[in-house]
Amino acid sequence: MKSFHWISLVTSLCLCVASTPAKGQAAPKEETNDWARAESAIADHLKRIDPNMRSAEFRSNLLRKHLPDLRLFVRFDRHMSGETRLFFVNRSGEITALPEEEWRGNPAEGCFRVARIAEFLKQRQIPVRSSEAALEFAKLFEEIQGAANYVAFLKVNTKDFTVFDKAFMEGQYGPRTYWQYSAVKSTNGWTVKVEYVGPPASILNPPTYEIDLDEVQMFRDLRRYSQLRERLPASLRKGVQDGR
Repeated sequence: MKSFHWISLVTSLCLCVASTPAKGQAAPKEETNDWARAESAIADHLKRIDPNMRSAEFRSNLLRKHLPDLRLFVRFDRHMSGETRLFFVNRSGEITALPEEEWRGNPAEGCFRVARIAEFLKQRQIPVRSSEAALEFAKLFEEIQGAANYVAFLKVNTKDFTVFDKAFMEGQYGPRTYWQYSAVKSTNGWTVKVEYVGPPASILNPPTYEIDLDEVQMFRDLRRYSQLRERLPASLRKGVQDGR
C-alpha cells in the first residue's frame, strides 16, 4: 500500500499598513463562519451520545455538488453493530442521523439495500435524467454509505486528522482509474454496473446497482446486486430484478 506523503504548504505573507476608511465609507465587514451554528450543534449532539466519541467530517466533490447545504460527520471510534455512525447537519444546526448504513438483504439472491440512505436521498428530490447522472448518483450513494468505513481506514493508515476530503486524495493520487462504471436504461430507471479493470488483484465481486426513478425522473430507490446473479436460474433472476 502506498504511504501518504504530507506536503507542507508555505504561504507567503505580505505585511502592509491598514488604511483608515475614507469619511462616509463603511469599514469592510469581517468574514463570518456561516457554518458556526452547525458545527456547534453537531459537536454538542455527538458529545451527548458519548463524551469520548471519535468523529470526523467526510467531504467530497459529489457531496458539495448534490448536497451543498449539508455536511456529513461520521463516528469512527467503534464499529459495534447497531451504532449510528452517519450524521448530516445543515447550516441551521438541524441534524439528521442515518442509522443502519450497512447493506442489508438476501445473500442467496444477491440483493441488498440501505433503506435509510435511500429514503434520505429520495426526500432530496435529486434528478437522474442521463447515463452520466446515473453514474454520478451511484457514486454519491457509495460515498455516503461507505463514509464511516473510509474514514476509519484512513484514520488507521494516517496521522490523527479530523477532516477527510476525497478531493485531496484524488488530487494527490488520481481517481479510481482501476474501476469502470457504465449505465444503461432499465424498465424503472437505470442499471449501473461496476467493473474492475486494473491489474490482477484479490477483490470483492463488483456490484450492479438498480436505480428506480419516479414519473418525473427523480430518484426513488437503489438496490445493489452481486454480479453473480447473472449465473442464477432465470426464474430467480426475475425475483432479484423485482427486489424480492
